Formats: sequence, structure tokens, C-alpha cells
Amino acid sequence: MKFTYCLLGVLICLVSCSSRHAVHVPPLTSLSEKINCGKIYPQGKWQFVHSLEFSLADGKKGSAIGVSVIDEPVIECALMTIEGFILFQARYDKELEIIRAVPPFDNREFAGGLISDLQLIFFKPPAEEIISGKLADGSRLCRYLEKNGQCADIVFLPDHGWEINQYGPDKSRRRTITARVQPESRQWRPPEYLELKADDFSGYTLKMTLLSAEKIAAAYRPSSSIFR
Repeated sequence: MKFTYCLLGVLICLVSCSSRHAVHVPPLTSLSEKINCGKIYPQGKWQFVHSLEFSLADGKKGSAIGVSVIDEPVIECALMTIEGFILFQARYDKELEIIRAVPPFDNREFAGGLISDLQLIFFKPPAEEIISGKLADGSRLCRYLEKNGQCADIVFLPDHGWEINQYGPDKSRRRTITARVQPESRQWRPPEYLELKADDFSGYTLKMTLLSAEKIAAAYRPSSSIFR
């Protein structure tokens, strides 16, 4: 557990780090037909439990369990050790509320960065304009253009997976999220594997393996939830 503390403590400082590899928004060819990129997102209230693996460019690694309850725009989340000790717990509903945070997690920058990453994974970007297009390699995508100059590309991959690339106002890439999903079906299914890479000097990577997913009614909390 001490090793997990040390590693995640390092991750806290990554929120404010500058870009190392400047990858910029790629050009696209616009398409007349609209692509339904919204289909990758969950609808309604869900609880997800993930096994998390953190790694840095220097080879340091750590692990934890992540629990998320999402009901747009509300997010409840927690990080726990494998033994079940709660390291961090927070709730976001227009404002951030930190419920529990043991050192070194008692840091609002860390909390804000975690919420932002969960929003990027589970919620559609707050777009002013959405463009359907394709890249030079033929990949089809939706580009979400935001008022603040940020944009996010949702790119569909040949293996039924998808990728989200988030770019800042300077058009340099900030985050890449790659999802591995089961072949398409009529019902939405959560990705069984997600990988988030941050474009900063550390090469921070977060791997999320799905342990369980449960759609829940708004007034009901499953007995397995820590958010009772």
C-alpha cells in the first residue's frame, strides 16, 4: 500500500505539467452524412468498478481499484487499495466535493484532474459545433469544437474500438483514450478495457480493466456500492 501511495503522489503533480510531445490536431475531410459518435457513451445512471494500473515513463508502476457512479452531469468516484482501504472519494455536481482524501490525495488539483478525466471518458464533450469527417488513413470521426478553443476527436477503429483525442486551445494533444469493446450489438456495452495516456513529460499512462458494470435506477443504489 505504501508503494501505491508513493506512485499516486507523483501523479498529483502531473495535472500542471507542460506538454512533452507536441502532437497537433490532424486535418480531416468533412463528410456530408452525420456519424453517431454519441453511441459510445452510457445513457442513464451506471456504476463501474475498474482495476487500475498506473505507470510512468521511468517504469514505476502501481495499482488500485476505481469505483465510479455516473449520471450526467453527476460523478461519484473513489480510489481504493486492493485490500479495500479508501484512499480518495469525491462527488461532482457542478461543484467538486471531496468526501475523503488521505495524504497525499488531499489536493484539489488531483481531484479536479481525476474528475476531468472521468468526464472525458463517460460524457460527451460540451461542443459548440460537431463535424463528421475522416482522417488521411480513412478513419471516421466526430470532431467536437468547444467555445474555449479546445476540441476532441472521437475516432472509430477497425476492431470495433474507439479513441478519444483531446486537444487544448493551442491545438496540442492533451489526452488520448483508447477503448477495447466487444463487437457492436443493439445494446450499449461498456468497454472492457480503457487506456488513458497523458501527453506530458512523464508519459503517464492509466490502464482500466472493467471488473463490473451495473445500470441502476436513479433512486436505487446497489448493495455493492460504497456510495450508500
